[in-house]
Formats: sequence, C-alpha cells, structure tokens
Amino acid sequence: MKRLFHISEDPTIEVFEPRLPSSENSKISVPAVWATDNEHLYNYLVPRDCPRVSFHRLPSSTEDDLTQYFGASTAQSVLVIEGSWLQHSIECELWAYEFSDEGFECIDPIAGYYVCKTAVTPRIKAQVSRPLTRLVQSGTELRVVDSLETIVTEVVKSSLGYSIIRAR
Repeated sequence: MKRLFHISEDPTIEVFEPRLPSSENSKISVPAVWATDNEHLYNYLVPRDCPRVSFHRLPSSTEDDLTQYFGASTAQSVLVIEGSWLQHSIECELWAYEFSDEGFECIDPIAGYYVCKTAVTPRIKAQVSRPLTRLVQSGTELRVVDSLETIVTEVVKSSLGYSIIRAR
C-alpha cells in the first residue's frame, strides 16, 4: 500500500470532497481529491498558496543539468520559493492528512500527483511541526529567490524531474 498525503493549513477537515483543479495544467479536468506520495511530500511543506518550483535528480538527468541546478549540493531535490513567502513559510502551521491509496490513480509519477474522483476520509491527521525543518531533514534543499520567473522558464527545458505549483 502506497502512503498518500494531503497537506493543509486547515486542521478541521473530516472528509475531502472532489473539487475542480485550480490550474489548467493539472492533467485532469474533472473534480478530484488530490494527494501526493511520501517521496514528493516536500513539495507541500510550505503554505498552500506559496508559489514554488521543485526539481529533483532523475537517472536520466544530464551531467550538465546536475551541475547547473545542484552544483556541489548533495541534495536529491530542491524547493525554490520567493523571499516574500519565507516568513509565512516559517510561521505557518500545517496538517498532514494520510489516505489509503484505494481509489487513487497516479496522474504524474515524476511530480507524485495522485487523484481520486470520490470523497475521501483521511486515515490519520497529524500536525507538521516546523515544516521547513522537516523539508531540510527530508534531503531537500530550500532556496529562496526574488522571483520564480527564471527558474520556471529554465527547469522545464532541463532533464530533471520538476513540479511547478501556484507559479501562475
């Protein structure tokens, strides 16, 4: 059984109802409950509306891309946020809702996106204490930049796995 999660700033959710995707780039056009797998949980350890770009190493990543995006870093993944979101990311309280994988289908294995088209009741709810600390402990490097515009434009042309969230 795969561990699937939904991270939220709302600690009161009892049932997740399907909703329309917030982005036309979501790869689905019907209401769904969204989740991520444990390997990609780092993408969600910031406030929901925080624009972010993440990228990670793939076996097929080129040496040039690894050098350009990781340099001497030994991190397996990088999460990039804008400086204007740093304080809120430090102060926010997050909750991890864990789901059974029953009824979920993977729509993007590179980004770790799963959807279920029916209502889902979480199995477990837990507070995520110090989410940025947990992010770094997961082997993810946090980078803070003035603007995501350049990284969004560049990472989509790379050989890395990537996810772009809320960077409209």
